[in-house]
Amino acid sequence: MLDIRTINSSTLLIINFDTIHLFNNLNNDVDLECFKYKHSIELTTATYLPKKNLIAFTDLNKKFHLLDTNNQVLTTKIFQKRAAKLLVNQEETTVILGDKTGDVYSLSLNDLENNEFKLIMGHLSMLTDMRLSSDEKFLLTSDRDEKIRISHYPNTYNIFGYLLAHKEFVMQFEFLNNSNLLSVSGDSKLILWDLKTLKPHQIIDVKSFLKEECQKELNGIDRFDFDVETNRVFIHLFKANFLIQFDLVQNELKFARQINFNETIDDFVRLSPNFYLMAILKNELDSKFLIKKISESGLDELSENELKFKTLLNRLNSDVALEKASDVKLEMEKNYQSYFKAIVNNMEDYYQRKQERIQSTSGKRKHTISKSESDLSEPKVVVQ
Repeated sequence: MLDIRTINSSTLLIINFDTIHLFNNLNNDVDLECFKYKHSIELTTATYLPKKNLIAFTDLNKKFHLLDTNNQVLTTKIFQKRAAKLLVNQEETTVILGDKTGDVYSLSLNDLENNEFKLIMGHLSMLTDMRLSSDEKFLLTSDRDEKIRISHYPNTYNIFGYLLAHKEFVMQFEFLNNSNLLSVSGDSKLILWDLKTLKPHQIIDVKSFLKEECQKELNGIDRFDFDVETNRVFIHLFKANFLIQFDLVQNELKFARQINFNETIDDFVRLSPNFYLMAILKNELDSKFLIKKISESGLDELSENELKFKTLLNRLNSDVALEKASDVKLEMEKNYQSYFKAIVNNMEDYYQRKQERIQSTSGKRKHTISKSESDLSEPKVVVQ
């Protein structure tokens, strides 16, 4: 698993299978601070606490760890399920952790020895994303069942409402401001929400901007980035080798352009308003990091005077050992497709078994199920 995220304008956190990489002082091309911690098993999620200079992370053994930058694990807590999402409040006093089954827990970081995770809410399906509002009065969570739930925080049993319009799992959402939220989904829709009415303000089918052959090959959005300074949104469809840019103009999203790239993009994150870090799959064997500059012509290479980004890029490609591109592609496919629900129609087998049972009954008149009889029952659909 590869997960790249910026904690703030000067800190980059990378989770690469069983290893955490932390890069501080991104704005300084001389004093770039690099921290690396290799765990004993694959990690599931992590975040950085800049005020306390600590890293919180979880692993496949269903354990939560708190780590300092001297490679010392300060505490370990047993967790009931495999963790999916992890966030910390602004004061860094509480960890909120969501598991794969949809339950959400909180843990106070004060007096850790005597505190344990406390269940605060739950979904009926897999949790996909989780965020606190800027005033921390609301906790928003999304799931595989196409919805975003808005709960009062910390009293999360009190539900404020739901955002319902997607037709597939909600992959990611983000606040644009206090009144609007942006979400993307496996249905390839980009939705701008009005948080006052809890209704969609704008629904965009991103695939409608693609060529017909691309519409058939690509299915679902796996990530996006919104830059509040430039009001630009960059959308990435699963397995695509391009980004789609929308501009937010007077509270309306306008299609701007498609920015093509030569290789498949595994992950990307904004380092500054015009610079993006990308993990790309160049061929079957080669995976690497690139930093590109957004310009009028598309994605440009770094110039000679952009030393801080060149320094960071050199450290990334020397310190972070990415998996083979072929292995990454298989893992990407497996993880992303697991969010889609499998629809199974089991009525044909049922009718066949019933017919065989009737015909095999001895001493009774054989009876054939007519089409009109079978049509009386609606096909039963099982969602897995």
